[in-house]
Amino acid sequence: MLTFKNTTGPFSQTPESLAAAGFYFTGRVEYLQSTGFSDDHAHIAVRHLNQTGNINPSIEDLIDCIVLFQEKIFEENASLRTILKCTKCRQNNRNALFLPSCHLMLCMCCARGIRFCPSCNKEITETKETCFSESLPFMMKENARK
Repeated sequence: MLTFKNTTGPFSQTPESLAAAGFYFTGRVEYLQSTGFSDDHAHIAVRHLNQTGNINPSIEDLIDCIVLFQEKIFEENASLRTILKCTKCRQNNRNALFLPSCHLMLCMCCARGIRFCPSCNKEITETKETCFSESLPFMMKENARK
C-alpha cells in the first residue's frame, strides 16, 4: 500500500484495491507489478473479459477470471489423472498394452492371466509394459503441489 503513496496515474482503481489485489507500484506508471500472476495470465483474462463484453475490467474482475481459469485447469488435470488409472483396481496407472488390439486399460498387476482383451474381446497374443513420461503437464502440477 505504501508504494502507491503520492502516485498519480491512470488507475481506475483505488490504491487500496490495487494493493489488496497483490499489486505494487514501482515508481513508473507503466511498471505496475503484481506479486501473484504473470503477464500471460493477465493478457488471457483481459482478452476473455473483453470478449464477454467487459471492456474495462477491474482488478477484481481480472483476479476472479484468472482464479476461475486455474480452477478449471486443476479440475481437468484431476479428470485426466483418473483416466490414466487401471479400470480394474483403480489404484495403479494403466501400463499393460494388449496386442494385437492395442488397448491400454489395465496395470501390469491386473493384466496377469488375462487372455482376452476386456475392451474388444480379441485374444491377447502379447502384453507390453508401457510407461508415461513424468513431464506430462498435469503430472508436473501435481508434483509441484507436494
